[in-house]
Amino acid sequence: MRNTLRAVGCEWEYARNWRTKEEAAVLQAAREVARAKRMIFCISNGRSGTATLASFFACLSELSSAHEGKPSFHWVMRWAQFRPKLARDFLLFTKLPAIARQPGRIYVETSHLFGKGFFEPMRDMGITPALVLLRRDHRKVASSLYELGTIPGRTRRGLKWYLAPKDNVLLRLPEWRRMSDYQLCYWHCLEMEARQASYGRLWRARGIPCADLDVEELNRTGGFEGVAAALRLQLSDADADRVGRLVGTRANAKPKGRRRSAADAGNLAAQEREVERLIERGAGEPRPQRQLAHYVRYAVRGL
Repeated sequence: MRNTLRAVGCEWEYARNWRTKEEAAVLQAAREVARAKRMIFCISNGRSGTATLASFFACLSELSSAHEGKPSFHWVMRWAQFRPKLARDFLLFTKLPAIARQPGRIYVETSHLFGKGFFEPMRDMGITPALVLLRRDHRKVASSLYELGTIPGRTRRGLKWYLAPKDNVLLRLPEWRRMSDYQLCYWHCLEMEARQASYGRLWRARGIPCADLDVEELNRTGGFEGVAAALRLQLSDADADRVGRLVGTRANAKPKGRRRSAADAGNLAAQEREVERLIERGAGEPRPQRQLAHYVRYAVRGL
């Protein structure tokens, strides 16, 4: 309920702002933030090592690093799925001003939520942050979500932090309501992989820095240094020493939050094949038209 009220409050606040501000001036202020401070965001599924990656970035003295920086994208993420303007206004009036106040000339945030409705409005505003495309084995990610009970499109936490098959997604999943919990987690991994491919292709065509990273590379010497080089970041000797001491460490493992074991989910390979088959079928079907009331009910469930 707290996030429901917060999202509604944001909409009211932004509506008041637009009554007194010219759009051109607001967009210009946002672009000035981008010129003054270089930004790097992460496109990731979640449960993929974003907290660990943030700890590596925190070793660099020339930048500010956050895992899930305040104000958090999750305040409006679920509502923004059916109201993209809310995501844009959140960036313009809330997130970018907060980033401008951070110390340093570079800001890095590894939250997996950026790729769930905020990349497109930032792109449309003409702001082009560098990207880290963070990956982890799909089955490991899906199993982690399953064990935590964070099921995309089904549970409260799944709706609050993740996309749902009913959202404006790249990979449509017909008959998703009959899918098992594990299958919805696996579908989400494929959806975010598709977004990584789409965003990465677009950014590379424009010459914008974009780093591919498998989280396992952080377990070996030189893994993070490759990411830094792709993002055109310089490491001092002291930075490199701090990075070296982090190799092989983990963050945000959440062992106490696991409610069940993926070993109890049945034949995972067969379930994964069914999801892939349904995605192929969904690619050829027309996208259904949804009424606003339908999305509002869905958003309230996740907030």
